[in-house]
Amino acid sequence: MRRAFGAAAACALLAAIWGPACTDRSCDPGPIPVYGAKDGEGKLLSEDTWESTPYDADWLDYGSFAGWNLTVPRWVAEKRPLVEMHAYISESKHPATTGNFTEGSGNSVEFSHGTPGNVWGYNATCARFYVRFVLRAGRPLVDAGPVDAAKE
Repeated sequence: MRRAFGAAAACALLAAIWGPACTDRSCDPGPIPVYGAKDGEGKLLSEDTWESTPYDADWLDYGSFAGWNLTVPRWVAEKRPLVEMHAYISESKHPATTGNFTEGSGNSVEFSHGTPGNVWGYNATCARFYVRFVLRAGRPLVDAGPVDAAKE
């Protein structure tokens, strides 16, 4: 009897832990659309700072296992590398009214595919958020020309 009860308890515990993740599709990979390439998508606050949305506006949807391919066309053309990348997340679409937001960390914000003026911001969790990105660019990359192997 004890053995049967223990087995039933173990099965119930496993079903409670893994059941929801196996039965719905909330954690399926989502899209990573380009954002910033069109007029009205993001704004340069200065020569070196870009924001996806103002703090006091509606933030971008940031679904589970989804993200944004952030691009700043001017920085791409100028070959400006990104030197700082911040993502502020909230459960509210308009967190300025509630003050409920934090800087994302860990799996809630993963930056990758960085090239001058471009980076992916990805939510690698099953949680849904809203997000505001702030990027800073460094000085333009300078092409020093071909390397002369004979002098190396």
